[in-house]
Amino acid sequence: AGFHANNHQKIDMKTIPKLQFHYYVFTQNTPQLVSFLQSPSYKIRRLTAVKLGQLKDINAIPFLLKTLNDPVLKVAETALYAIEAIAKANSYPIDLQEKRQVLKERKKVLRKLRLLEDFKFEKESWTNMSRKGNANQIPKWLQF
Repeated sequence: AGFHANNHQKIDMKTIPKLQFHYYVFTQNTPQLVSFLQSPSYKIRRLTAVKLGQLKDINAIPFLLKTLNDPVLKVAETALYAIEAIAKANSYPIDLQEKRQVLKERKKVLRKLRLLEDFKFEKESWTNMSRKGNANQIPKWLQF
């Protein structure tokens, strides 16, 4: 049951203009749509996950499960929502608790990294001020 992407014509993402992609977004053809989950553009991968969720085709679940490892967190989260929508519409029992937890942890790590980057930027800004003779303006907590 189902389809395998290798049994269908592969779509070379580099040769498809944006207008053609929009055609595929409005299609009901799941085998062609799953090819877009490999796009170099995270926006296209995310839109594809949304579309697959809307189609509620149970055959898309294995491809969306792979997308949960996407390097862009928003794409992975969208794939999770799509899987949940498909599973619910088809009364398909699937336990996504562990996957959901992994995505939550990724989100926490990204938040911490952003805070660290903000801190580094602030520290560099204050350090540059001190080099210009404004050391008395640097907050005590930033002085090392």
